[in-house]
Amino acid sequence: MGITQLIIKNSQMKIIKIFGGLGNQMFQFAFSLKLNQLGFKICHDDSWFSHYYAHTNIKIDTVFNLTFNRPSTFVSLLLNINQNQFFGKGLKKALRLLGKYYTDGDNFNFRNFKPDSTIVFDGYWQDLNYIPFEPSLLKEKFEFKETLFSHEDFSLRTQIENTCSVSLHVRRNDYLSKTNASIFGNICTADYYNNSIHKIQEFLHSPVFYIFSDDIQWCRKNFCFLKQCHFVDQNIAGNNFKDMWLMKHCKHNIIANSSFSWWGAFLNQNEEKIVIAPKKWKNINDRNNIIPSAWIRI
Repeated sequence: MGITQLIIKNSQMKIIKIFGGLGNQMFQFAFSLKLNQLGFKICHDDSWFSHYYAHTNIKIDTVFNLTFNRPSTFVSLLLNINQNQFFGKGLKKALRLLGKYYTDGDNFNFRNFKPDSTIVFDGYWQDLNYIPFEPSLLKEKFEFKETLFSHEDFSLRTQIENTCSVSLHVRRNDYLSKTNASIFGNICTADYYNNSIHKIQEFLHSPVFYIFSDDIQWCRKNFCFLKQCHFVDQNIAGNNFKDMWLMKHCKHNIIANSSFSWWGAFLNQNEEKIVIAPKKWKNINDRNNIIPSAWIRI
């Protein structure tokens, strides 16, 4: 029995590949919840983390109280197409030809979904159509483990909750690389943030800005005109998930074209929250069905 036939034999498995940064993983897990709502048994293949260490290797099941149903080690090994480019590309091509490998670049649509002919979902799934409609379900699933936070963390959260707080997220470092700049660059510019700040000031009296970034020095230089602001710079490397936790406790949010701050805003439970997002999410293949209708696009 060939490798492709062996995987096909296990076609009852609906495997969602989990990889990338924390925000990406959350969309992938949310997509698996959508599949589960449709009645499918799902597996989460997180074997990517055994081989790659981008984004400090933060995994959602270490941050949230989630349970993974993992495929067998053997199947995970076969499906980790990045281990061996030649083998991986051949396996992926064979599965795609057989209708058993989907990516979000395939314009996947649940209406055209053939459950008996799909096994692997490999993508980011950053589209409102790909996640459960009920915000309460996602907020329940993505409840941070409070044991991960220190007394200082809770003190800052209390300060945020007791002010007219607005999170402002700037993502720069990895977006400045040649590849990422062509996809995500020149969208959340200084003008975007200045216009977003002015819009917030139209709605709110004396807002206090809490600024989160992977380039806090750039932020100190470009937002020095703000009279009431705090630069949150203590969460680095493996602790940057705390930024998302703090963003969610801000009353309002200005996000970047980043899944990280998208989730910070989405998980914000303030019923009167104002969320400002960029009109465009990507420079390439931008379907832009990621921004909820209640959010303001600039």
